[in-house]
Amino acid sequence: MSADKPLFNHDFGLSQLGGNQALLDKMLGKFVDEFKGSIDLIRNAVAEQRFSDAKIKVHTTKGISGNLGLQALYACATELDAELRNQNCPEPLLKVYEDILTATINHIHSEANSAEVPVEMVDTNISESDGKKALLTKLERNEFIDDDALIELVSALRIEDDKAQLLIKYIEELNYPDAIALINT
Repeated sequence: MSADKPLFNHDFGLSQLGGNQALLDKMLGKFVDEFKGSIDLIRNAVAEQRFSDAKIKVHTTKGISGNLGLQALYACATELDAELRNQNCPEPLLKVYEDILTATINHIHSEANSAEVPVEMVDTNISESDGKKALLTKLERNEFIDDDALIELVSALRIEDDKAQLLIKYIEELNYPDAIALINT
């Protein structure tokens, strides 16, 4: 039963991403953004007898949660996926799915909030123009920027601390359009 599984197996999720904690954090954040409203979509699809639409969302949840080590959600999504395949969706199972999804999202939020550490800018030998050019190029290409490179490139911009923190937040949330706009202001 899915309720017997842990919400999150950190070691497994980390191993799936080659030990890259920053990438795992980003992927978990993207998971929350994508799936926080999914239960309403699933419930509406089931109510309208659009089982294939509900199944697609649950199946996607199953795949991503399995890869990220969200074990309880993966197990429950697997059960619900099988039911939806048969155009069936028992309310008790859907309620368990909703509860586990909510608990998983809350767990991810609590982990993220406890892991936040203030970012300290560093002295860098990169010129401001070279740093700006390198950072914009990476953002325009949607390249992943590891934490050390990000700090160095943002530090090279020599911008106010609050603006630098906002820029880092945008980049960590993969909100590259707003990051690019902020750099260009």
